Amino acid sequence: MQQQVVIQAPPACPVPPAPAYYEDGMSLDALIRAAWRTQYQAFQVKMHGNLDSALDEQPNNRPPRKGLSRGEMIRRQ
Repeated sequence: MQQQVVIQAPPACPVPPAPAYYEDGMSLDALIRAAWRTQYQAFQVKMHGNLDSALDEQPNNRPPRKGLSRGEMIRRQ
């Protein structure tokens, strides 16, 4: 008596759609930065209520520091 084993493939998982900020050929780093930027803008809208103020504010608009960085101090010794 020979038993026949039928192996069924698991059901295929649907592929989720790509996020709106994804473009073909993006590096992983660029994708992560775009996701953070999107989340930051959503947070600004939640806090301030409109998208215009969120788009005007860039997170890295600090004035340059006076003096040398720690690495520059070590290099110049």
